[in-house]
Amino acid sequence: MKPRALSCIMKMREKRGAGGGPPGKENTEKEKRRMGKLKIGFIGCGGIANDKHFPGMASQGDRVDMYAFCDIIPERAEEARAKYGCQGAKVFTDYRELLQDPDIFAVHVLTPNVKHCEISVAAMVEGKHVMCENPM
Repeated sequence: MKPRALSCIMKMREKRGAGGGPPGKENTEKEKRRMGKLKIGFIGCGGIANDKHFPGMASQGDRVDMYAFCDIIPERAEEARAKYGCQGAKVFTDYRELLQDPDIFAVHVLTPNVKHCEISVAAMVEGKHVMCENPM
């Protein structure tokens, strides 16, 4: 996600309140905590993830938590968590399990092109925001 997109999302959340209430409504302390950093999940921890997405998202550490890493090769996901993960970051080998986590706001689909559609649609069905480049 580009910094401008993150700014827009954060502004929208502030305007409507974390609970989705009307603009101007006072937020409770619990809602204010929920409005903190966005928790992002990454599906695919290979070349493009390590070369572009992980460093880019790490530079946005004041806005996002790199919260979940998924790869069919467990060592890749573990390495990504160790290098980029926030405190309490999780590792998965099945993207379906990652998508079940209610704390994850958005996912980056960083897999081979042939899996983009399947994973992106599954993420949207689970109510996640999706960042997917290249063909579907």
